[in-house]
Amino acid sequence: MVKISIVYGPIDFFERKIEGDIISLSQFVTFYDQETRSIIKKADPKEFEAYLVGKTLVAFSSAYSQVSDGGIQDFYDILEMPIKYSESIYLHNPPKSVLEQLNERFSEEVVTLSYEYPRIDEKRLKEFHKKYETKVIGQSEAERQLVEFLFQYQHSLNNKKPLVLMLYGPSGVGKTETANFLSNILGGELMRQQLSMFQTQSAYDYLFGSSVNKRSLAREIMERKSNVILLDEFDKVNSNLYSAFYQLFDEGTYQDTNYDVNTKNLVLICTSNFKSEAEIKRIIGDAMFYRFDAFIEFKELSIESWQKIINRILDNVWKELTRSEKSIVGKKAEIRGNIEENVTIFKNYRHADRLIRQYIYQKIVEKKIYHES
Repeated sequence: MVKISIVYGPIDFFERKIEGDIISLSQFVTFYDQETRSIIKKADPKEFEAYLVGKTLVAFSSAYSQVSDGGIQDFYDILEMPIKYSESIYLHNPPKSVLEQLNERFSEEVVTLSYEYPRIDEKRLKEFHKKYETKVIGQSEAERQLVEFLFQYQHSLNNKKPLVLMLYGPSGVGKTETANFLSNILGGELMRQQLSMFQTQSAYDYLFGSSVNKRSLAREIMERKSNVILLDEFDKVNSNLYSAFYQLFDEGTYQDTNYDVNTKNLVLICTSNFKSEAEIKRIIGDAMFYRFDAFIEFKELSIESWQKIINRILDNVWKELTRSEKSIVGKKAEIRGNIEENVTIFKNYRHADRLIRQYIYQKIVEKKIYHES
């Protein structure tokens, strides 16, 4: 009997597990429909055998959306011939109804492979601390609090429950970059969801699940490349959707209509522009507030921090310029002085980066494009 491998985790992990001469699920479903729905001839098992012998049937998680809801509910019928004739079957993050059908009939043939996400450890925390200011300037107190909570979490005996953090404060002072950097240190691309968009019926379907044919948060969590998830702009999410997060925050399990997801060792970071913990509690309510493990404030940038930011932006821009362009702009020290005199116009890092670049490149364009022409 063929071995059926159920593989949970990111796509690249699934791809590394696949072996053999591959037929995709979508290719096979097309062949299956042609054979079983013909009004001219009856489906011939020999044609299935010729098509499948020596082949590996592979279903990426996106492939299930190409199968009708009825096909998902009767998925065993689709797999009946591959189970008889193919070399092996690999299913990536299948919906729970598919898994239930396979376990009911072929529990001994089903093998489960799960990706192990890197854990927080002392070595990674030291690296995070050492390099943090190369990524985020002026938030040393927030960084220290974050490291303390991460260190505490790595000692937790209940690593099935995620560490749930709220990073709050003004826009553009390093909250999102902090989550990005932590994800990079732990290995893998950050999974980021922009919650300000979650205001419609489609958002409800995305969070609670509807059809396998549609995107869902549960499926995307299953495919995450990192064990850090960022729920950005949590202050803007519709409060009617808070209940979607209760079980995830409490237990590390996320369930919707089609998927059950476990999130062992997960760090879940929410960001917001709230000004205080009191405001957070008032806006999101007790039920949501007390599900967070910690609230970490990111403060307005000091003059000293702005000076460091200006230096960093100037250094980055300077690397982009040719020698002749630098001579047009003038001495870097003079440029820095002019910018520092007007530091109060900057709203945040992104705003400063845009204005400083505009200031420098306007000089260059004026000279090279307009004046010399």
